[in-house]
Amino acid sequence: MKKKVLMASAAVLATLALASCGSSKSSDSTVKFYLPDGTPALAVANLLDEGFSYDGKTIEFEIVSADTIMASIAKDDCDLAICPTIAAAQAYNAGTDIELVTNNVFGNLYVVSTSSSQSLSDLVGKVVYTTSGATTSKLLEYELTKNNISYTTGSEAVEGKVTLCIKSAASEIIPLLLAGAKQGNEALGVLGEPAVTNAQQKLTGQGYELNVAVDMQAEYTAINPTYTNYPQASIISHNDFADDNDDFMDALYDKLSKNEAYLLKNYSTLNTLLSNYNSSISGTTFTEDTINRCNIGIEKAYRYQDFNNAYLKNIINITVDDDFFYDF
Repeated sequence: MKKKVLMASAAVLATLALASCGSSKSSDSTVKFYLPDGTPALAVANLLDEGFSYDGKTIEFEIVSADTIMASIAKDDCDLAICPTIAAAQAYNAGTDIELVTNNVFGNLYVVSTSSSQSLSDLVGKVVYTTSGATTSKLLEYELTKNNISYTTGSEAVEGKVTLCIKSAASEIIPLLLAGAKQGNEALGVLGEPAVTNAQQKLTGQGYELNVAVDMQAEYTAINPTYTNYPQASIISHNDFADDNDDFMDALYDKLSKNEAYLLKNYSTLNTLLSNYNSSISGTTFTEDTINRCNIGIEKAYRYQDFNNAYLKNIINITVDDDFFYDF
């Protein structure tokens, strides 16, 4: 699989007010790790399968709904979590005592269509279902704006604009795509992989097609040619845990560095693995293409501070200081 972060110059390599994960730990031997359902679960798939223990500490995983990950972090104690990089930065700038450890998901969002749309301009005058998560709608709004395409929110098409119809989760969007296909109308939605594959399989099973109309990663790169992708989701840590467990963090990074190879070797059994954690994507039949479109990798975030800050500035017009990045 190709390297997930590709910078234009070596210089880059120098680089919600929410409560923190909690300063107390459940025990000295248990490391609590929260991750949202979906692609982030795949970002630690080899750990879910093989487990991870080091220096007397064992990770205990908990998968939560993607739209509640930050609320789950705020409500309960945890040591590590995967969350949208945007949400982590917003929380940090609001005073939350967290650090960004690694970037793990480098863009997995696509506009899908039951008809023949093939570009952002093809969305004008149509309704696009999307979610209001920290990344999904904000990235689409950014890409529309940079392409001088007007948008609004609502449920009815508006001439000359893209109408964003906000839903709470991908699980709401997929039935709407199927309903549109059955009615012979074009239905459009923003989904992340592996939800794209899941939706395609569901529609194909009933005799309909679902096509990728817009690769949002390619659109981001067209606007920002310095970068081939963006740091969509990352591992965060409460400062006390990361700073007090440097050797554990090094060992965890080394283990996660093997996850890409694990995914490509074991994609055919991922649905069984995920079902053991009651993941909503366990019914997906994964393919090698699905894994590649998930854009999963791992990079030490402190080495890519410029990369992270450029993304944050572009999407939500904020930046973070050096203390946000855990220094391995």
